Amino acid sequence: MQRLLLSVAVLTTSCASLAFAHHHETAQYMKMRQAQFIDRYDADDDDRVSSVEFEQARRGRFDLTDEDESGKVSSEEYVYEWEDRLDLGLARDRKLAVTQTFRRFAALDENDDAGVTWSEYDASGRRMFSAHDSDKNDEINGADTKRDNIMYNPRKTLTEDQQEAEQARLIRRANRMLRMPSTHTLKGMLTKYDSDGDEVLSWREFNLARKEDFARSDVDQNGSVDEEEYVIEFEDRLDARISETRAGSVKQARRRFKALDDDADGAMTFAEYQKSGHGMFKRWDTGDDGYVSRDDALPKPREQRAEQEKDGGSTNTVVNAATN
Repeated sequence: MQRLLLSVAVLTTSCASLAFAHHHETAQYMKMRQAQFIDRYDADDDDRVSSVEFEQARRGRFDLTDEDESGKVSSEEYVYEWEDRLDLGLARDRKLAVTQTFRRFAALDENDDAGVTWSEYDASGRRMFSAHDSDKNDEINGADTKRDNIMYNPRKTLTEDQQEAEQARLIRRANRMLRMPSTHTLKGMLTKYDSDGDEVLSWREFNLARKEDFARSDVDQNGSVDEEEYVIEFEDRLDARISETRAGSVKQARRRFKALDDDADGAMTFAEYQKSGHGMFKRWDTGDDGYVSRDDALPKPREQRAEQEKDGGSTNTVVNAATN
């Protein structure tokens, strides 16, 4: 009986920890989207967006998309405009991800001999696993939320400089279109290494996956991964993800157009476009004063997700680059 009660207590704690981490992750996500919204539409750089600024920016985007100047945007025009933005974002993020990969290799190569041995790679993995395994039971699961708890805290007081730095960081994250599971978070660790999908990552499971990663990178099988091998292996995974991401994002753009084209005539008017826009501004303007600022309370995430599905002006496909 005592064992049963202990199991129930552990399960309850794990569920509560997952819920707590999810709450903070959602708050961080919404704060990130708020920062992106302000950055995108704040024309006069006063750190807030008025309804007039928003309307003018939407008008400009619509006119830019309306290539034949017919006063209406066709499905092809809508998707082409999105593809242009998508490709620019993916190219930018790919370049950044590859640059970060060179830095990761340098960090892994502890003795600076231009090669990463299994012992060096394994040492990095052990540090990574240990950082997430807060209860030190050789498993990473919902009870191990220590790292994820260090997230956006709306009650934390920041200086003006810290607020600006945080705002810039949130904007950079929100504008990224390319990400892969990040080992800096519990969710990322499980996504990348939890092969059986049971939401529990054992040391054995993690270590096996790391050995497979190392073997795949060590193309010449000499027991050491050089910089070129390391980067090429990552680029292969990166490019596969880019292809997958691009295809899915274009499909989403076509669905968004259908949602915006209320009368289903294949041509979207500015009024139809702004029907979604007005709803978006109203949701972000939680103070109901005609302005959106970072001091406003955050809207409910469910509403925001629905908005992003419908409006191409606020949606980007987010995918984050993994670290080893």
